Order: sequence, then structure tokens, then C-alpha cells
Amino acid sequence: MDTKTIALDHIAVRQLLPHRPPLMLVDKVEAYYPQERRLVALKNVSQNDPFLQGHFPGYPIFPGVLIVESLLQASTLLLHLDARCGEGMSEGGIAELLRSFTPPKSVLAESRVKHMAPSYPGDQIRLGTQLTRTNGGVSTFKVRALSPRGEVCSEGRIAVALSTEHLSAEEARTTYA
Repeated sequence: MDTKTIALDHIAVRQLLPHRPPLMLVDKVEAYYPQERRLVALKNVSQNDPFLQGHFPGYPIFPGVLIVESLLQASTLLLHLDARCGEGMSEGGIAELLRSFTPPKSVLAESRVKHMAPSYPGDQIRLGTQLTRTNGGVSTFKVRALSPRGEVCSEGRIAVALSTEHLSAEEARTTYA
């Protein structure tokens, strides 16, 4: 099976998410698989990240709650791409589409994520997410965060509720149904 993938740089990620540093936790999209409704994104953990200064002094560990937030942001990226991009769309087509895109706000509706291994400064966390269900404005994703050593840092399911307040009723019904 020939699976087409699309990669997105930090500029496209910035256009698709309402977050800004220091809480913009996805650095780039390594691969978006439209046919599978799946996405792999990257989070670079830096020793200069402000939340590592006190977690823990002398032995910094990337907080598990921020891994969940990273997975939420990756899932939100997938949700926006899945709602707007057809299987035949190119990276250039996505760039054109994003010129006028204003990301709707989203919230974590539910998190059932288990943490199994820590992440440290210098790690590049691979964030995998797959859309499994959408019902009534809430989308459910199977998620997994992997360390550069191949260890599963975190995995589980999250649900994302999307605000459609800036969309017309028809756009909200058809785009994110």
C-alpha cells in the first residue's frame, strides 16, 4: 500500500495552533497520513525550557502533564488537517489553505494517558496520534509518546473538545462533524 505523507515545518504548525511559546509544545510535523487519519509530530526538549528549571533541580525531567499537552496539541493539528485536507492535497496546497486559517480554540475533554518512562533535556519526543472517533464536537485519539531510545514515555487516549464559536453553524456542522 502506497501511503502518502505530508510534513509540516514550525511555520505551518504555528498557523494551525493558537498556542505560543513557551506553551507551544509541538516543534514540527514529521508525517501526516491522511488515509490513516494519523500524524507524527516532534517535541524537542531543551534544558532551557522554563518548566524544567524546578522540575527537578539538579535532575530535570520533562513533566508528564506537558507530555499530555504535547499529545493534545499534536491531536489538534491532526483534527484541523483531517477536517480541511483531502487525500490528494500537496504540501503547497496545505500552505495555501493555511494563509487564511484561524485556529479554533480546543480543550482537553478527557485524558487517559499512562506514563511509563521519563523524558530528559536533549530528547526529541515523537508524538504519535490517530483519530479514532468524532461525536458531537468531541474527537477521540489514540496517542503515544516515544523517547529517542525507542521507549514508550506515555500512551493512552485523549478526547479533544473544539470550540466552534467563530464558525458559522453550517461550517461547524460540516467541517468538524
